[in-house]
This record gives sequence, C-alpha cells and structure tokens, in this order.
Amino acid sequence: MKHIFSLSFLVLISIVKAQELVPDGGFENVQRLPTKESNHIFCTKNWVTPNATNADYYHQDAEDGAVSVPLNRFGKQEAHSGKAYAGICIEENFIEYIESPLTQTLEKDKEYLIEFYISQADFRLAKVKEFGLMFLDKVRFSYAKRGIPNKPPVNFYLKKGYKNNKDWVKLSATYTAEGFEKAFILGYFNYDYPKGYPKKHIIILMMFLSPK
Repeated sequence: MKHIFSLSFLVLISIVKAQELVPDGGFENVQRLPTKESNHIFCTKNWVTPNATNADYYHQDAEDGAVSVPLNRFGKQEAHSGKAYAGICIEENFIEYIESPLTQTLEKDKEYLIEFYISQADFRLAKVKEFGLMFLDKVRFSYAKRGIPNKPPVNFYLKKGYKNNKDWVKLSATYTAEGFEKAFILGYFNYDYPKGYPKKHIIILMMFLSPK
C-alpha cells in the first residue's frame, strides 16, 4: 500500500469532474438544518461519527447564528462552495471524527485520488500536525471517544501544524486500494498515544475520492 501527499493553500477551487465515490463530499444532503441545541453531523443524510462523540455541522440556512455559515460559534469561514461544512474537535480523551460509506467498493491494486479541504477555526489557538484517513470494510460505530489508536494508511503531516484559519487548505493523496474498502473515517488518529492533544476545532469541506 502506498500514498503520495501534497499540501497547498487554495480558495474557490473547482472540483475535477470524475467518478465521485463519496456520496456527499460537500455536506449538502440535509436531513434537517442544524440548531444551537443540535448541530451534529447526523443532520446530514450520509455522514456519521464512528465513536461516542458528535462532530459538528454548519449550514448557511440555519436560523441560529451559532451554527450558521459563514459566521458561527467558532468564528468566521465562508463555505468553499455550496452552503455547508463539518467541524471536528480534538482534545485530550475526546476526539471527533467524520465517517461515510463509499458508493462502491474500491478495486484491489487500483489507484484513487483523495482530496479534501480543512481550515482551523478562529477561536482555537493551538494547532494539530497530523490528519489522516482510514478505510473500513463497513461503516462502524465501535470506537471510543478518546480516539482511534490506529495509524491510518493515508496520513498527512505538517511539522509547523495546520493553523491556517483564513483559507481552505487542500490535502490530496494517491491511494492504492487493497479491495476491501467500503467506507472511511477522517480525522486525527492517536496511534502513538499519549502524545498530547492541543484543544482544536477544525472545519472540513469537500471530501473527494475518485479513480485516477
């Protein structure tokens, strides 16, 4: 298994037209609009969390300003495109993730392009240096809220940390599939616990995965 990753700072990027394997990469398929009392990622139709936490969901049409776009309880960030984005918190013994099924199982030995965008929330001064993606054979809900102690096959590392809170940061990788992949988890993996957890809130927009 191999992956190649690159990092660039991009705003208003056009997504390449290709076979999209993530059913709702832009967090636009809404079951209900988020509210201040309930803005969990379960407000979407396709995204869930794999552990006993509740990743956040923000939408431009939300009536409550605390969970709206571009202004919300964590600061200001325009949507990259569309009206919505997700948010995850990373703290000691409490790490949020987002999880989604794929539209089809990945083909063994085939290369896939992975792209997504992140931005640090305004009201979190600490930074995280790693961000990863782990594939699964099905959507799972069995992980502890203290985090997932697995090293993900796609792992992004930036020594100075991901701390840009003005622009969307694009993370991209080429992944060679093993043939079992039917779902994935995105977030911060504490595989070498304990290594310390800066209090941080990251917002995520556009999860994109397609054959190369």
